[in-house]
Parts: sequence; C-alpha cells; structure tokens
Amino acid sequence: MAGKVLFGVEFCTTGLKVAQVRLSGRQAIIERLVRFEPGSDFVSAIAASGMLVKGATVGLSGADVMVRYLRIQPLPPPRMKLAMEFEIGEMKEKSTEPLCADYIVNPVQDVTGDLTAMVVLVKEAVAGQRISDLQRLRISPHSLLPNSFALFNTFLSLKQYDPDGKYLLLDIGAENTSLAVVKGMRLVAARSLSMGGNHFTQFVADSLGISFQEAEKVKKEEGVIKNKGWISERQKKVSEALSLAADRFSGTLSSTLSFLKRQLNWKELKFDKVLLFGGGSVLEGLRGHLAESLRTEVETVTIVPPPEDKYADVDKRPALSERLPPEDLKSATNTGAEFAVAVGLALAGAGEPFVSLSLVPDAIQKQILFKERTVYLIAAGVFLALFCIAMVVSAKVEKGSSVSKKEALEMRMNDANNQLADMERMRKEVELQKDALSHLTLLPDVNRSLVTLLSDLRRKDVIPPEVTLSSLSYRTLSGKKDTEKNPVQKLSVYISGEVVGEAGYEMDAVRKFLRGISKLEYVASASIDASKTGEDRARGRYIFSIIVELKER
Repeated sequence: MAGKVLFGVEFCTTGLKVAQVRLSGRQAIIERLVRFEPGSDFVSAIAASGMLVKGATVGLSGADVMVRYLRIQPLPPPRMKLAMEFEIGEMKEKSTEPLCADYIVNPVQDVTGDLTAMVVLVKEAVAGQRISDLQRLRISPHSLLPNSFALFNTFLSLKQYDPDGKYLLLDIGAENTSLAVVKGMRLVAARSLSMGGNHFTQFVADSLGISFQEAEKVKKEEGVIKNKGWISERQKKVSEALSLAADRFSGTLSSTLSFLKRQLNWKELKFDKVLLFGGGSVLEGLRGHLAESLRTEVETVTIVPPPEDKYADVDKRPALSERLPPEDLKSATNTGAEFAVAVGLALAGAGEPFVSLSLVPDAIQKQILFKERTVYLIAAGVFLALFCIAMVVSAKVEKGSSVSKKEALEMRMNDANNQLADMERMRKEVELQKDALSHLTLLPDVNRSLVTLLSDLRRKDVIPPEVTLSSLSYRTLSGKKDTEKNPVQKLSVYISGEVVGEAGYEMDAVRKFLRGISKLEYVASASIDASKTGEDRARGRYIFSIIVELKER
C-alpha cells in the first residue's frame, strides 16, 4: 500500500509501546500497535515483530517537561519569532542547566486581545538521555514531543467530535496523567499530573495489606468504583479503596484546572465533554465518578477500532482508521486507548495540522546531520566504483567479437547515458559533499580507504559518544614513484569537531577517539593537531583536530 509510514515510540514503566501509522490520502491508518514487556531485549523483540523502524518520534512525560504560558501581543510572523526567541533566551539564561526549547502560539485572541504562547522546556541532559535510549534500539530520533501534545494529535484524527467544541483530554498512564485542553480544534493548554493508575493500585494494596503486584491483579480483575450493590465484603473493601483514590485524583485534577484558568486568564472553565484515554481509563466506575466530580459528560475513547467519522466533510484532517493484524489486536485492550500517545507521536511526523516540536539538542542534531551526509557520500562512492567496474566489463566483452562491436558500443553508450542521469540525481543529494565526491572521482587509488574511513566514523567503538564531528577535509600529496610513470598518491585527512562532555575530561575523549582511529587497518598514522585543539573560550566549547594518514590501497 502506498503512503508515508510513521512511527511513534513511548517509553513507560509498563515497557515500550510502538505505533506504526500509514498516511494514505485523507486517512491515517493504524497498521501496528505493539507493546514490549519491561526487561526484554527490545532490539530483538522489535525485529521479531516484523516492524522495520528506521526513525521515530519519541515521547516525553511527567517531570521531563516544563510548560510555560506567555501572553503576547499579536505581531507579524517575523516579529513574533524574534519576540519568542528573546523570551526563550531569557528563560534559558535563568536556568541552572542547559535547556532545549520550542513553542506554539494559539492564534485565537483572549478577552484582552492578547495571544497565548505555550513554551516547552526540556533539560538537554534529559533530551539527550531519551535520544540515547532510542539510538540503543537502533532507531534514529526524528523529534521529541511531550505526551500531552501527542494526545492532542490523536484527538485531531478522531473526526467524531464537534470541531467548534471545547474538550478536556486525559491519558491516564501508570505513573502520570497527560492533560490537554482543546478549543476549536486547537491545543490551548497542556500539563502532566504526577498521578496515574499506580495511584489506584497503591490504595488497594494499603487497604487489603497485600503487595503492589497482588493489588494490581486485584484491581484489574475485581476493581470497580461504586457506592452500593457489592457482592462480597472483599469487593466492598476494594471499591471503597478505589473510591478514595478517585477522590484524590479528582481533587488534584480540579486544582490543576484552576491553575490553568488563572494562568490563561479564563473567565470560566467548562467543557462540552471530558475524553479519557490510557490504560487507566478502563477502570470500571471511574468514568461515572469523574462525571459527577466535574459535572460534565465523560467518555472513554475507543482507538481500536476508531469511532465512525461524524464530521468527515468539515475539514481536511486525516481521519483515523485501523488495519491491525490479529496478534496486535490480542495485545491491546478492548479500546486500544493505552496506545493513544504512541499513535499521536507517530502523527507528529505528518505535518500540519498535527503538532511537532524541535527539542533535539544542537550538538546531537549536528551529529545526526553529519551521519546522514556521510551515508550519502558512501553511497556515491560505491556507485562510482560499480560504474567503473561495469565499464571495464563492458570493454572486455566488446573485444570478444568484432561483429558485435558496433552493437556493444551503442549499448555501452545507452548505459553510460543512464548512468550519467543517475549520477546527476545523486550529485544533487550530496551537494554539500561535492568537494569530497570530486576528489574521489579524481583519485581512484585511495577511494577505498577514504570511503571505508567515512563508514567507520559511524562505529561506536571508533567514535566516543562525547565527540561530535563538525567537518572533514583532506589533501593529496605526491610521494616517491613506485614506477617510472606512476607516482604514489598519499592522502591526509583532517577531522575536526568538539567534545560535549564533563569539564576537565575533554582531552581523554579526544585521545580515546585517536586510539579508535589508529587501530583501523588502513590507517598509516594518526595524530592530534595541538595548534587546533583546546578550549575555545570565546565560544565556550572544547574543539579538536586530528590528522590521519591513510595507507596506499
């Protein structure tokens, strides 16, 4: 089936959740929903599932994310960008730790005529750790997104709800509850409550005097919130414990909504409907308890299968549909609501109207970009080598028969024209590496060494995680002649970058990188360029340069 395939990955205490969504026309088709148990070998498990996950959007939850609300006057887009960059810069300067930040602006003015901007702040250390977690699964990070924002994306694809309505979205996970306020199909507020399904489990464990694991089983098999009609004394005790937990949950939710009301300068906070997602939403009686507490209609949303489209022709939002294999249907609950965040993370890659943010640290973004460019360069080198081999083989076949020489020549010319067209397309893809590609074309004797080096620079045993490469250049020198006609071509490669690590230990990382390069069999020698290595005080970073001499190949 044609269409763009997107992946969302959610790390949680119950394991790893992965959603695969395909965009086809005006449909967002859920093709896979897989949960991997904690403690398992995720890399092997993902491979065994049959999913080919090359890149994904990964979620952020709980204390990982800080959301700040700013009231700002309506401005033209260029001035708005400058104003927001100034505000974010002020927040970063006041922080004791490096931060990643991005924002979205609600274009609807409030009662005072101002706009509201939501600024999302994440510590660089937290973002880097989450990206490392994803890379250990051999998955490239496309972006990071708070779970509450991902929940909004999933809601956008459910075309059962009034586009002009006002909704409160709650995704009740194990540790946290993601909250999103939607008005007119726009995300106007987002927050996370440090209270989820485990909160209810702990109340059952304390009431019955049993372990947390036993209480979790009791909650799933016997848990119900009701005021009367118990069939046993045990059910009454469990129900009363869950009711107390629900009271505490409702009180925390009400306090959070009051805080948002003050922050956003709202006169009132009323919703057309409260929508429940997440594994904790299936607790029997919770929906009725929240409806009574919030005095609003509450609905548990079904993701598998998605609800029928009621407003299908109102706008061009992709509508959610499902084509899950039987094994995935067995792993999901009867609503599939526990995968709402993972689905929304996947939809972040679909572009507008879905929300996505840029929260990847700059140093890591440079490293990812360098690796992507290196892949293109390697592909170009391999293509050129294959082209040369094809030309040599064609020439030998041509010598075999003088009768077919003309036909062979015509075929070779056609092949050459096709190859030239392919090379032109590839040249555009590797335009940033055109100097390297030109050099490879001129020096076939060292192609293998240089291409192999570029490939090995992506190996974890060669480049330490603290090292970020910024540039690579090389110079060819003519040495002594191995014959009267053929001088030996020697290649010196200059590798530059910076160290992002603990202060005082930067040189250790550079030496470790030097050892990793020196052990490569095609490297004649490698040394640190002391004149270009050290702390760059003007820019507050530690830079380095390594000179590599390649053997003749």
